[in-house]
Amino acid sequence: MIKSLTIRNFQKHTQLKVNFDKQITTIVGPTDAGKSSFIRAFLWLATNRPSGESFRRQGSKKTGVRAVVDNHTITRTRGKTLNTYEVDGETSRAMGTKVPDVVSDALRLDAVNFQSQHDPPWWFTDTPGQVSSKLNEIVDLSMIDKATSFIASEVRKNAAKIGVVQERIADKTKEVASLQHVDQLDQDLKQLEKLGGQLGKIRGVTSTLGNLLQAAVVSQKEHKRLTVLFNLGEGVVLAGSLWQEVAQRRELLEELMWQGEEAKKEINTPVPNLTAIKKIVGDLVKLRRQRSAMEELLAQAKAASSSKKQLVSELATAQTVFEDTFKGACPLCGKNL
Repeated sequence: MIKSLTIRNFQKHTQLKVNFDKQITTIVGPTDAGKSSFIRAFLWLATNRPSGESFRRQGSKKTGVRAVVDNHTITRTRGKTLNTYEVDGETSRAMGTKVPDVVSDALRLDAVNFQSQHDPPWWFTDTPGQVSSKLNEIVDLSMIDKATSFIASEVRKNAAKIGVVQERIADKTKEVASLQHVDQLDQDLKQLEKLGGQLGKIRGVTSTLGNLLQAAVVSQKEHKRLTVLFNLGEGVVLAGSLWQEVAQRRELLEELMWQGEEAKKEINTPVPNLTAIKKIVGDLVKLRRQRSAMEELLAQAKAASSSKKQLVSELATAQTVFEDTFKGACPLCGKNL
């Protein structure tokens, strides 16, 4: 039983709640009061139609319809980014014009349960077929009709497939009868394959023997060539040894000739004049003596300087002792200095 219906921002209605009587509920009001809008909101909740957002009240962000049916609360909400059904706190997306099964099971309503003010009298103007179809929808007999139609269609399709398959079987049977000589051809083919395998083995052995013979001929030619090269190599080694010995002797001869040339140059060099050298040596001896005298004088000066420093230090010490002893007075007359 439908207990109440609450509408928010649907066409004319900003907020409306109607509690249904257990028997009959009548909605009355002046023209353009929103009676049809109330029915459309209930139809939108039950059938998810119309689609789109044209029914949303101008200036509102979302539209909602809530129905309390038996022990269930069903809510339909539509906004810019929101399009859902909610049944007892569990949310489902509203896709197209499809109503989630959990909503249909809770409401048990469809378009056949609604009639607007401009519709003709209910069923009285319908044909017998239309009335029968609507009755089937109410008591779910339409499912039986759909199942019967589906089964009949499948029977027709499978009968056609069976006929096609039977025709194919008959054609293949004729083909098999016309191909009885194939068994003899198959035996001949197997014999040919066997002979072909043997021929392949013989060809393989022949190819191997040919390769070995060719390799033997090549090896013989290579042996002859290597023999000639070996003989030539021995001659080259002997010539190289002789050339190395000649080269060493040549180097030795060149070294002896160079030493002879150097000795010849030494012999031909004139004896230098030693007078200037003797004068330089005399001057050097004088300079060494003067250096020794200077070093001795420098040592004496350093000793005198050291003695001076010691005397200055002793004088300063004596003056300090004198001042401490006589306190600035003359030791002879006793007057202040």
